[in-house]
Amino acid sequence: MVFIQTRTKLVKYSKNKKILTKTAVLLSLVLFMLSPYPIYAISDEEQLQDLNEEILAAKERLSVIRNQKSSLENELAAFDLEISTVQKQINATQAEINVINRQISDTRQKIAEAEKNLNYQNSMMKEYIRTMYIEGQITTLELIAESDNFSDFVDRSEYLNTMHERVQETAEKIVALKSQLEDQKKQQEVKKSKAEQLKSQQLAQKAVLNSKRSGRQYILDQTAGSEANYKSYLADLQQKFTRLQESIWAKASGGYVSLGHVNRGDVIGYIGNTGYSTGCHLHFEIRTSPSTHVNPASYLGNGYFINPVSGVPMNVPYGISSYYFPGVFHTGQDYADGCAGTAIRATADGDIITRITGQGNTYPGGPVSYGNYVMIRHTNGMYSLYGHMR
Repeated sequence: MVFIQTRTKLVKYSKNKKILTKTAVLLSLVLFMLSPYPIYAISDEEQLQDLNEEILAAKERLSVIRNQKSSLENELAAFDLEISTVQKQINATQAEINVINRQISDTRQKIAEAEKNLNYQNSMMKEYIRTMYIEGQITTLELIAESDNFSDFVDRSEYLNTMHERVQETAEKIVALKSQLEDQKKQQEVKKSKAEQLKSQQLAQKAVLNSKRSGRQYILDQTAGSEANYKSYLADLQQKFTRLQESIWAKASGGYVSLGHVNRGDVIGYIGNTGYSTGCHLHFEIRTSPSTHVNPASYLGNGYFINPVSGVPMNVPYGISSYYFPGVFHTGQDYADGCAGTAIRATADGDIITRITGQGNTYPGGPVSYGNYVMIRHTNGMYSLYGHMR
């Protein structure tokens, strides 16, 4: 009779459970259809990967736009894409900062748990040692005398042996925990340092973003959105560059005054963002005479001239370039270092004949200039110029 009642209750419970399960499933489907938000969450790592993929796609698109025929529409589209790309880089940096901050929080929690475990093991060690001390005061004869029988004597002897083993095990755990704690604290410091570096990088990215926005607005202001005005603006810019070249290199003709001899490899300054510069970089030129500029790539590494910077790749080449102002001939090579302030070195032995300092950034509305720059007349009669220095 009891068995029948129990079985009846189980059958009813099973039916009720199935009804509740179906109801829960239907309710979940209704909530999913009505909810305006997805029920999954994108992790910071996934967001970072998506942003990096978008940045690469934007750079490819920018290269296509820059290689198209020069026009106001394309130039504004390039600025818009650059602004969007830099913003994505800022977002990617923030996502990376978020990942590191979460890792720092996780590590901080692990450190707290390790310290708690370490304190617990220390207290256990003290208790084991106290017990061993008390038990250790009893001699074997006393232990036999106090034991009710031989079995009791064996149990107490085994208990003392167990205490010895526990002390050894606890000591090993304490050593391991201390090592683990030190490792986690070192990881914490490394992650904090990385987060600080990323924050500095983000500030630099924001500065570039503001520069791109200013450049776009300046072109609109100068051209009033007119294609004809834009062509006139480019022609005027080319003339300014030509006059700048003629003015600077005219000083190098004939006799010169040495401002100091330098040897190949001597530091003469640092990469900066002065003059008519869209971002931190070195503009480097080589001339065979005051009026004849040449492609630096044809001379660097030939045994006489060395690279003016170390570890910084050339990002804008000599000549007409899709990375440079449309329609303007680039008379040197650019090396961008992301505002790291990389040292600039004399590319060969010679005498400094021009050194300009105290200049600020003039882009986009100011005069065209090299900002802070150095010009060297080399022992072979050629010249080199290092522009936009810090």
